[in-house]
Amino acid sequence: MEDTYSDVFGMLGSFLKKKSEAAIIKAFDDELIKEGKFPPRFLKNLKTIARTRKDVAKAREGVSVKSEKGKGNQKGSGVKKDNLTSKQSREVDNARKFAVEITTALVEHTQRSEMDVMEKARFLIRGKDSEAEVFFLKNLFLVQGANIQKLSGSKLVKSDTEELKAQLMEHKNAETKIDFKSLEILKKAFGEFELVY
Repeated sequence: MEDTYSDVFGMLGSFLKKKSEAAIIKAFDDELIKEGKFPPRFLKNLKTIARTRKDVAKAREGVSVKSEKGKGNQKGSGVKKDNLTSKQSREVDNARKFAVEITTALVEHTQRSEMDVMEKARFLIRGKDSEAEVFFLKNLFLVQGANIQKLSGSKLVKSDTEELKAQLMEHKNAETKIDFKSLEILKKAFGEFELVY
């Protein structure tokens, strides 16, 4: 149960930039549920995960106290720490199921957001003999197959996917601005071209 809790709240904490359980739950409700990005039942499920973790921890504390008392009397009379009631086991199973559902939805949401950012900054450049993708970010990036270049000063220099991805993430909520000086440099490289959104 600890792993399940840590996975979900860790992932949500880094996504929402919150640390405490209460802050994560509140931000989850405000930023994802009320905004219509996730269904309302996800909030209830997240609270269930937190409650189940506390219930299991309390039950384990009680069991370890019982087993300590029973130690001196008889061999094997103590209860194992891992034993849960059938109701608690069902709650743990449900919490795990909810956790998988929430983390899957969060991963899909993050991927969609990244795709939206990429699509917003991405243009297609069509020259006489070639095509490429152009990204107008902090730097202009030119992608032709596996070859990635960025505009540095007045030259196209070799770059990589990591640098492109980092600038895409920085660009998340920024406007896409087309720099005409960059277009002039692309014109030297491509000749006459069309820019398609």
